Amino acid sequence: MTQRPAPESLLKIIFCACKTGCGTSCGCRKIGLNCTAACLECNGDSCTNPSPTIYINEIDDDDNNE
Repeated sequence: MTQRPAPESLLKIIFCACKTGCGTSCGCRKIGLNCTAACLECNGDSCTNPSPTIYINEIDDDDNNE
């Protein structure tokens, strides 16, 4: 594949490249989005605009029916 998955202008809208935290200059924050794993530098503990963590509680029905 020689082409990018999307035009550069679209990728800049969706992903930020914050290097010193995700303050007011964060591209994601400016458009009302949380940062994701796709953001270049800001994922991890240094991100102040992370996506919410979703926990899935998987219950084995066989154990509950005994």
